[in-house]
Amino acid sequence: MRNIYAELAANIDKPVFLQNDATAACSSERVFGTADLPGNFLQFYLASFIGGWVVLNGSLFAGPRGNAGAIGSMLVPNSNGRTSQLIDLASLVVLEDMLVKSNHDPSSLWAFPHGWEFPDGIRQKWLLQAGGGIAYATHYAIVVFDFEAICIDGWMPDDLCTDAIAVIEENLDQLDFTELERPRLVAGTTGANTRVGGGQPTAAWSVLDAINRLRLCPANIWAANECLAQCSNMF
Repeated sequence: MRNIYAELAANIDKPVFLQNDATAACSSERVFGTADLPGNFLQFYLASFIGGWVVLNGSLFAGPRGNAGAIGSMLVPNSNGRTSQLIDLASLVVLEDMLVKSNHDPSSLWAFPHGWEFPDGIRQKWLLQAGGGIAYATHYAIVVFDFEAICIDGWMPDDLCTDAIAVIEENLDQLDFTELERPRLVAGTTGANTRVGGGQPTAAWSVLDAINRLRLCPANIWAANECLAQCSNMF
């Protein structure tokens, strides 16, 4: 298997940071986003395939093998009374499949993250399926870690994201939160540009994580500013 990181580092006279699209998206939301997010939250990003990431104590937590936040693999109840992976319920490829099976052109789904005009019945069917799955995934997640908030974002129009959050809230109302604190749902603010815009802040994010672990004496503040300036000059 090729080591892309090693190949790039050997041929580029700049620092190289390798992250998957979900991790880069987290960097974008944390650096450029304006959502009111606490220090501990879980994000669901709805795109071709649903993905996510974990932020603990203000820092991205990828886990020892980089797989933390792989929420698409969660098994959740489906409409048939059985279980499915969340990726098979709440991804946009599922909405695309619904459109194709109903003889509707799904091309606008991938052209732009706005101006979607799909039949209300198909839109609602996907929302109910995705929202129900995300609600269960949220409940499972907070059992493991006491997330203060759940952030919802994705490649989609703002009104669809708003409606998705409403459906998730309705499904959470049906779940038992005894001895648990129900997290608040927050709409992300970087939307469709999150993953693409994540490249530059990924480098800065690495520096910011290091800053969080420093005691901010004058020398360390100067060093941190120098590192951030170098990150800005990389692009």
